[in-house]
Amino acid sequence: MEELSEKLKSTVLTIDGERVLTFRRQHWIILWPQGVITFSLAFLFLILWVMSLMFGLISFVSLLIAFLITAIVVVLYDYKAYLDWRRNIFIITDKKIVTVEIDNSKVSHTREVILEPVKETGIEVMFSGILGRYLNFGNITVTFDTSSRIEPITFEKLPDPEGFKEALEEAKYER
Repeated sequence: MEELSEKLKSTVLTIDGERVLTFRRQHWIILWPQGVITFSLAFLFLILWVMSLMFGLISFVSLLIAFLITAIVVVLYDYKAYLDWRRNIFIITDKKIVTVEIDNSKVSHTREVILEPVKETGIEVMFSGILGRYLNFGNITVTFDTSSRIEPITFEKLPDPEGFKEALEEAKYER
């Protein structure tokens, strides 16, 4: 597993003696739709190319220009999806739960819950169907005591949700 960068650690670890227990990104399976679109468009252009050669429907140059424009758009779309996936991180430290988004090399916290004053009341793991169980990814929902007035946190499509749950429980017992 990769390590968090020092810059990200210095931004997230704000409490004295705090240490990262685990961090996760969403499962790579969320990139699957972009891959399907990419291969579908490539297959479509292959069919158009073969048909244009067989029947002379479209000039080769027009088809090549359309292919290059579409390829550039699709590659940029895939790259943006990949960057979005890389830039959203869920972190559990021994003192808090942090959801981090990185925009243009700047770290911004979207949600942070310090575990000391609140009582966590439940950690629910749900695998995302048969595929989720087979590829070991699912959703985790952490609910808190109603007196704390903190909305439940849901981590969607995480790899190894059971391991993430164990890290949450470890954080709970280290308090």
